[in-house]
Amino acid sequence: MRPRPDATDDKVLVSDFALRKIDKGHYVELYYWTNIGIQEAHSTYRTRDDEGMLPTTNSDGSTVWVTAAGAKPSSAVIADRNLSTVEFAQAVPRLIAALEEYDWPVQRVTMLARFWGAVMLHRYWNPSLNAPS
Repeated sequence: MRPRPDATDDKVLVSDFALRKIDKGHYVELYYWTNIGIQEAHSTYRTRDDEGMLPTTNSDGSTVWVTAAGAKPSSAVIADRNLSTVEFAQAVPRLIAALEEYDWPVQRVTMLARFWGAVMLHRYWNPSLNAPS
């Protein structure tokens, strides 16, 4: 069972479902790292039976047991393409930190950080960069 982070702690409480996807190297929506996604994780923390376990298949085909909280996605997820620029900017640094915490290869983390940085600076996505000098 994960302890709830202290309000003064730098760590954020992210959905167990999202962290499990990160740990497996699967796609997960940026929503889980936005302020709204983190607030939802705080509000639903320990509302489900934390001791409940569900069987799932591991990447090698073996059966593993995971917590019920880690097997269910949020019902309020916003697709990445529908996130606002502010939500996107909130999520990216938090997701990069999570990838590093879960020991993703440095090259992949750097590649994603550069890609998302380029998206945030692109003139079609960031109208303030279109203003004449």
